[in-house]
Amino acid sequence: EDQPVEGKSWSVKYWADPGNEQWQEFFATKLNLALERSAGSWDGVILDEFLTGHTSTAAGWAGGGVMQAKYATDQAWQEAQLDFLRYVAPRVKVPLVPNVEPVVLNPTSEGFNPEFFTEVQRIAGGAEAEIFVYHRPDRGGFLGREMVQAYLERVRRTPPGKMMFLNSATAASFGGNPDLTLFTYFTYLLVAGPDREVYWTCKEGDSEIPHFWYREFDLDLGPPQEEMQTVGGLWKRDFANATVVVNPGSDPAAYSFPATFADVLNRPLRSPVTLKSQTGILLIKKKDGA
Repeated sequence: EDQPVEGKSWSVKYWADPGNEQWQEFFATKLNLALERSAGSWDGVILDEFLTGHTSTAAGWAGGGVMQAKYATDQAWQEAQLDFLRYVAPRVKVPLVPNVEPVVLNPTSEGFNPEFFTEVQRIAGGAEAEIFVYHRPDRGGFLGREMVQAYLERVRRTPPGKMMFLNSATAASFGGNPDLTLFTYFTYLLVAGPDREVYWTCKEGDSEIPHFWYREFDLDLGPPQEEMQTVGGLWKRDFANATVVVNPGSDPAAYSFPATFADVLNRPLRSPVTLKSQTGILLIKKKDGA
């Protein structure tokens, strides 16, 4: 059963029933036709706004505040979405990567269900987490520590051969803000690695906001030596040539270290270093004679 939804900023649309087999078949057929007519120029397909919360925020994302007619709970709606993927993903010629609504990774939401995210990855070609570390100021700003930790845990549980995109919306947020940009990048480094197809991605939202490039992006950190560790409320991870430390909390915190480190400009660092709230640092290992 389809239900009309009057969008706030978009045209009038309808809720499609993801559990309807005719809709599933129609979607797969139309998508394969588009792939065929584009002469195979697509490597994959993003399914934007793969809505996962029925009683929480999905209706708001769609624009009208009208709930789906057929599914009374988040759990039922999520299972219908998985049924949709189970039918469509094997029948489409390229990997599907659903943009999973952040409600499933928000511990305060009624639709909180991190395992749903991993199941989407398992069925499809991967998944995109649209809001990583920070959302635009009018949408709440910094994500809570628990929610960021849920994102990082999903990375660690990403099935082999599946992708994960940790996406940051730069509009009205990242442009010209090095502390925020680097905090997000350092948080990504806590789980990045050559054995994982996990990518930190950005979408500008407004074309006049450029992406900025920082020295930290070009450093050779070497391979990771461990998984993320928690040290006194901070998160840290050792690489062969550096240690990344992140403070996800709302208060300043100090990190002590016995080794000899320098900052990215090769200036010696003395232990301890104090990190402001929602900031991070790269500690570069100084080699003998350097």
